[in-house]
Amino acid sequence: MKRHISQIALLITLFLFFLNACTEQGTNIPDIQTSYDTTGYESATNKELQLIDKHIELVTLLKSGRSTSVILPFDSILPYIAPHLQYGSESLKTLFTSSLKELSKASGNSYDPFDSIQNEGGTYGGYLFDEQGLEHEQILDKSSYIGLFYSIAEQCALNGETTHKYIALYGATPFFANSDIALIHKDRLSAGYAARRDKNAGDGVYLSWKKAIISMQGHQKAGTSHMANIAEERKKIFQAWEKAIMATVINYCYGAYDKFIMTNPTKSDLASGLHSVSEAIAFVKGLQTVNECIISPSQVQTLLTLLKAEQPSLFVTKAYVTTPNLLQAISEIQHVYGFTNQEIEDFKINWVTVQNRK
Repeated sequence: MKRHISQIALLITLFLFFLNACTEQGTNIPDIQTSYDTTGYESATNKELQLIDKHIELVTLLKSGRSTSVILPFDSILPYIAPHLQYGSESLKTLFTSSLKELSKASGNSYDPFDSIQNEGGTYGGYLFDEQGLEHEQILDKSSYIGLFYSIAEQCALNGETTHKYIALYGATPFFANSDIALIHKDRLSAGYAARRDKNAGDGVYLSWKKAIISMQGHQKAGTSHMANIAEERKKIFQAWEKAIMATVINYCYGAYDKFIMTNPTKSDLASGLHSVSEAIAFVKGLQTVNECIISPSQVQTLLTLLKAEQPSLFVTKAYVTTPNLLQAISEIQHVYGFTNQEIEDFKINWVTVQNRK
């Protein structure tokens, strides 16, 4: 009888030890909360939201250069990238300064990629390109989504405000609209593109990001014993962010491909194709300026080579030879991120528009 009681006592002791160990690791609460606590969001994200507003001011100014009647002198637009130069990495600062010079030089001129002699670039089909067919407005805008906002998020200290800052820098809100056309609390920046790539079925790039954010906040509230969980959710957040951007690169590659294979494309068609290629290049260039990402530096360089980052105009002037590169770039991205064939097909679609998620 004593032996039986001792065995029971031992089992109880082991059970309590196991339960305590689970609690210490935080693994006994796999779904720690299901909604986001917005307490302190506005005060925590004031600086980040101001930076985003400054970025939007910059982009609005740059868009005015799409008209040949507008000249954008370098010295007059340089102050608009001051916040980017303050918070960006050295590589982003170099990229931004160079792109701003090229955009300024091209503004006020006209451009034709078929001209035998190229000078300074200019407007073509409603967009402003340099002499190589690269749209620097996109470099200055879209590379910031990763090179600036994602980079700042990488450096955020882990505290009670961390997830608030992640949400702001992503371009979302604590209401997670999953829509860039929502009547209130709409998403923008990376979040806006993530929403477009998400079918709203529960496991897409936007909703996966949302789930990780909510879980990370919950584990932070649970205390330091949940540090392993916090680290894991943080990793998921940045991976979902990167995947959303690269899913959008796939979307733009398909968009450009459709324009360049047209039998009789108009100037507007070709310009639209170059615009899409420039957006894809910009997103990929942003990845060159950050530390934490799934894709390797050599894989980034492979994509930039396929996208003819040094001379995108070749997609127009030598379409038969170069256009297959766009499909190869898609294949490379699929290989790096493990996207399924169905996901690749789905990335062609703007799901926010299709589902009218207002």
